[in-house]
Amino acid sequence: MMKKLLSFLIIIILGISMSACTFFYKEKVVKPKKKITVKVDNNLKDEPIKTKEELNKKIEEIIKADESIDLSDKNIEKQEIVKDKDKKENTTKKISKKEIINKYKSKFYLLQGEYNGKINGMIAQAKKEYYALPEKDRTTMSKLRIGLKYYNKAKGLEKECDSKVDSTLSSMAKELTESGYSTEAVDLIKNYYENEKSSKRSYYFSKIK
Repeated sequence: MMKKLLSFLIIIILGISMSACTFFYKEKVVKPKKKITVKVDNNLKDEPIKTKEELNKKIEEIIKADESIDLSDKNIEKQEIVKDKDKKENTTKKISKKEIINKYKSKFYLLQGEYNGKINGMIAQAKKEYYALPEKDRTTMSKLRIGLKYYNKAKGLEKECDSKVDSTLSSMAKELTESGYSTEAVDLIKNYYENEKSSKRSYYFSKIK
């Protein structure tokens, strides 16, 4: 009777131990690592971005959020992966999201500076043409005629600039995607670009009046 009872107790103890080991194995070894997310403002892309400072700030928020996720993932990997010290691995350093964004953001700002310079030069030329007229001919109609002439030239420059900006942002989106990163920064730059064009257009029209 005592032997049967002792055997029964041993079976129960072994069962509890096995259950504990199974639970530990599932939780610490088999269970996939938890996806870590950082909350980013969903209105980043929707709010009008009117200044370069606003654009830089919003892009910085995205970069910081992604860097936080990347750091958390690396910490988890250190806890879960044990590497063989004798095994040598050939690894290529992955370009960071910040590096990709800064590269294309610089290209965009160069384009912006180049075409703003061309437009400003065109405005100066239009003014020069207007003031070259005899004073009696400097009428509202003359101003509108000259304004329309240079407006059409400006539209041609805008189309040219649009094409270059779209090409730059397309390359940026492609490189971000191929590197496994999200492309919110592309939308932010496009948002800023469209708002900047609208603002400049209103400014130049006000100078014609």
